[in-house]
Amino acid sequence: LLAAARWPSWRVSALAFATLHWGLHALSHIIDRHHGAGESIGTLEAGGLVVATVLLAIALRASIGAEKR
Repeated sequence: LLAAARWPSWRVSALAFATLHWGLHALSHIIDRHHGAGESIGTLEAGGLVVATVLLAIALRASIGAEKR
C-alpha cells in the first residue's frame, strides 16, 4: 500500500490484494474465535478485521471510480 501511495498506477491492484487478504483474515477469525487469548478477544479481533476490510473495500471502490475518470 505504501508503494501505491507513491505510484498511482499500483493503487487499484494493491487495494484489491489488501482487501482480499484482510477479508480472508477476518473470515478465519470469524470461523475460529476460540484461540488461546479467549473467545471475547477473538470476537473483538474479528470485528476489527471486518471494519478494516470494509474500509479497504470502500477505498478500492473509490480508486476504481477515480481510475475510470
